[in-house]
Amino acid sequence: MVHHGRSESTKATAIRRALICLVLGSVMTIASAWWCALYSRGRTRGLELSGGPFFEQYRPERWPALTRGWKHEGFGIAEHSGIGVVFGGDRPSPRRPDYSQDAFVIIREYHSGFPWHSMHSLWSGVTIKPELAMEFEEIERDRPVFPLLDRGMTPPAWIPDPHPARILPLTPVWPGALYSVLLYAALVWPLLWVVEFTWRHRHFRHDYRCKQGLCVHCAYPVGDFAVCPECGAATGGDA
Repeated sequence: MVHHGRSESTKATAIRRALICLVLGSVMTIASAWWCALYSRGRTRGLELSGGPFFEQYRPERWPALTRGWKHEGFGIAEHSGIGVVFGGDRPSPRRPDYSQDAFVIIREYHSGFPWHSMHSLWSGVTIKPELAMEFEEIERDRPVFPLLDRGMTPPAWIPDPHPARILPLTPVWPGALYSVLLYAALVWPLLWVVEFTWRHRHFRHDYRCKQGLCVHCAYPVGDFAVCPECGAATGGDA
């Protein structure tokens, strides 16, 4: 009967520890994804026809087609940008003759996290020359508004020096999010076991010394003394 009760207690402890590890693993997964989203650097290269059906579903009717784009890859982050040229061909960019330097509409998709991409966010914006502001107002007003979880969250002002145009992702990416949570939970498990073992050992030592009439701090025999003669710690005695 005692053995059965002890087995149930051990099972409950294991379940509690597993739940704690999963919660901590989830927190660590989100933290790693946010760090990568805000601070990761990498290389960028141009793409043709990178808009595709994914970006097109968010494009308002008066926006131009997203026919060009960029792909950015770095430590813990992958970014795809769909770009539509609003006023192209008249004033080509000195560095890229095939690009207009006038105005673009941009939709960006971010996947971030380490060791697997586990969080997702979307961003939309415009790039425009000041002298074209009046001509561009109608398109600017029609920027797509993503659902809250898709568009992510603007970094708080107290976060130091985040990457420009980066946002905190709020949507999980499966199965990367699951893999990351399980990995971080597995890393936390032995650390949690050490903490629990240390805590139990300390309380066992405390109870043992109390029963033996010893000071709980230095193990000096204190009997009924209210204060330990050796270290001066309170013992809880009456004398």
